[in-house]
Amino acid sequence: EMCIRDRYQRRVRGNGCLPWSQCCPRRTRGMARYSVQPGRGLGPYTLGEKISHSLRTLRTHSKQPLELRFPEAPAADGRAIVLGVDGLEFTFDLVSQRLVSIAVSALTTTELTHQGIAFSGPTDAPTFATVYRRFGPTFPGKMEGGEYVLSYPGISCLFPIPDALVSMYSNQETLPMEFPDGTTPVASRLLVHYTEQTELCTNEAVLASMEEGQVQIASHQATIQFGASPQQVQLSLGVPDSVCHKQSGTAVQEVPSDYFYNYFTLGIDLLFDGATHTVTKFVFHTNQPGHRDFNQYDKCHFSITLPDVTDSISSESTLGDAEALLGDPLGGRPVVNSAPSSSSPFGATKFYGFNHGLILEIMENGQIASASIYLTS
Repeated sequence: EMCIRDRYQRRVRGNGCLPWSQCCPRRTRGMARYSVQPGRGLGPYTLGEKISHSLRTLRTHSKQPLELRFPEAPAADGRAIVLGVDGLEFTFDLVSQRLVSIAVSALTTTELTHQGIAFSGPTDAPTFATVYRRFGPTFPGKMEGGEYVLSYPGISCLFPIPDALVSMYSNQETLPMEFPDGTTPVASRLLVHYTEQTELCTNEAVLASMEEGQVQIASHQATIQFGASPQQVQLSLGVPDSVCHKQSGTAVQEVPSDYFYNYFTLGIDLLFDGATHTVTKFVFHTNQPGHRDFNQYDKCHFSITLPDVTDSISSESTLGDAEALLGDPLGGRPVVNSAPSSSSPFGATKFYGFNHGLILEIMENGQIASASIYLTS
C-alpha cells in the first residue's frame, strides 16, 4: 500500500467548483454537521460520484493536507482511501474511480443527523440505544474483531465490545443494548454504503478502432474521426476545458504550432495539426493514483482495437498485457519521463511505442497511465 499526502498544487479545471452552499457541510459553532442518507451519501458527498468531485468538495471547505492510500500492485477489486477532515474517510473503487463508502470516526466531535434529528455529537453520544431508536429495529448484528456491527440498509455502526463480553454477543440473538454493569456501548465508527451491488461505470465507454480510424464516446453518443476539424469536435463534445499549444522548439515560429483540446472530465486530449487544423492524435488518461497528473483528468474507460490483433488494449490493461498481444515495443528501450523531486513526489513514467500507432505511458507498477493513438500513414 502506498500513501501520498496532497501538498502539491493542481491546475484548476475549467468547469470550476460548486457554490459554497452546495459543497460545505453545515457548521454549528465551528463543528461540522452532516446529514446521514443511508445508501445515498453523507452531507454534500454522494455515493457513486467521481473521485475528482469528492476531492473538489473537500478542497472547497478545507485547506488541510489530504492523505491518499492505494495498493501498489494492480488489483481488479482495488480500493483507494482518502482521509479527509472531520474524521471522514472516503473509499473509492479504483476501476470506476467512484465513491463506494464513507466512514465517520470522530463521532463525538462531529454532529450527525438523520431526518433532521441529531444522534451523534458532543451533546448526543451515539450509544447503541440511541442509534437503535433513531433507525429502528433491524436484524441482529455480528461480531467482527472485537466490535459489534449493527447494520441497516445502506448504513452500518460499529460498537467496541469489552473482551470479557465478546463471547456473550457472538450469539446472533443477543443485542448489546446494555452491558451487565448498566452502561451501553458507544459507536466508534459509522459507515454509509450501497444497499446492494451497483454498476458504477455506466455509459462511460470510449471505443477506439485504429482500423476504422475513429473513436466512439458513449457519454456524448459521439464518433470522432481522425482528420476531424475543431468545429466537428466541438459540435460533438462541446467547448474544450482547455486549449494547449505545443512548443515548437525553435526561436522563430515558422509554421503554426500543433495544439491540444483538453477534455478533463472525459479524460481525453485531442491533438490538432497546426497547419491543417485536423485531429492527428487521441490521448486517453487513466488518472492513476501516484501519477503526476492525478486528479487533473477524470478516468477514461477506453478500449483500443488494433488491426490483426485478437484482443483489445483497455484502461485496465498492463504493460505485460500489451506485450503479450503486440509483441516487444518498438526500439526496445522506452522514453523516460521524469521530473525533479522538488516539483513532484511521484516516480518516473516510461513511454513505449508499438505497431499500429499506439504509445503507452507506463507507471512503475506496470499500469497504464495514458494511451495515445495516431495515424501511421
